[in-house]
Amino acid sequence: MDSTLSRVLSRTFYSAILLLIAAGDGRAENNHDSLNMSLKKSFAFTVGTNRNRIEKLNDQLDANGLAKLPENFFSFGLNEKRRIINNVFIGLEGNVLLGRSNSTESYKSSFLGSNGIANLGYLFKFKDIVFYPLGGIGVGFYKLTISERAAYTLQEALADPSRELNIQNSCLLLNAGFGMDFPLTVKQSSRGGKGLIIGLQTGYSFAPWVSAWKMNGQDLPGDADTGISGFYFRMTIGNGIYR
Repeated sequence: MDSTLSRVLSRTFYSAILLLIAAGDGRAENNHDSLNMSLKKSFAFTVGTNRNRIEKLNDQLDANGLAKLPENFFSFGLNEKRRIINNVFIGLEGNVLLGRSNSTESYKSSFLGSNGIANLGYLFKFKDIVFYPLGGIGVGFYKLTISERAAYTLQEALADPSRELNIQNSCLLLNAGFGMDFPLTVKQSSRGGKGLIIGLQTGYSFAPWVSAWKMNGQDLPGDADTGISGFYFRMTIGNGIYR
């Protein structure tokens, strides 16, 4: 299932790149539509996938008879880019990572994560498409929940509150990526332009440091070294301002 999803996402990514470049060629043929300005700032919604390296965690889940978690996570979030000097920009992004739950006969395992990253990058334009490499640093947070699958009443839950396990973790993140933005509708004037933009972003986030797992604020000794490292792919749609 994970490998099939990866192939579909890869094909979608490369197809989207070709479509954006073709659209840029089409706009460039019409001089009155071609942008003669640079992207000043943008704010966008993002949706995509993260492929996280959680092999050690899955090994421990499997060793204890619990369901392994899938490595592909659905993600959604927000990002902002702001040009500061020439074509250098700073950016902020925040993402929520949702993992598909897996179950054994007795227990269900689920994973929820989030991250926040500050980026620094460089903008350059080819036709009307804005390309940008970027690098950044941030933090990630995630929670593992393991619960019994058996149905029980409120009274039974209160009598045995240990039926569900919730543990949390955090990590330092280093980010490296590459993206592109294409203006769909930009209204230009002597003061600049603004309008709807769509884009793509791909890259890799690496967790060089990971905290201990915590339960109820207490550290849990163990070797489940699980940071949310891995490749990501996102599609973006938002508003761009040009100067």
